[in-house]
Amino acid sequence: LMGAAGVLECMISLMAIKRNEFPPTINLKNKDPKCDLNYVANVSQKSDEVNYVMSNSFAFGGTGACLIFKKA
Repeated sequence: LMGAAGVLECMISLMAIKRNEFPPTINLKNKDPKCDLNYVANVSQKSDEVNYVMSNSFAFGGTGACLIFKKA
């Protein structure tokens, strides 16, 4: 899966738009109390509407890509 991780993340991002659901950050046990963010910890979270998603992919050797998708 190392070679296809970016494609997998892209597909998960597109599914988030389609399902209006944020995928979880798994295995998050200890949140930083000083950082007030919605981590979406361990369980996916429904939303009224997801219009945009961003997918960041970083690879060995310094290559990387950032894709932003918009609901059509």
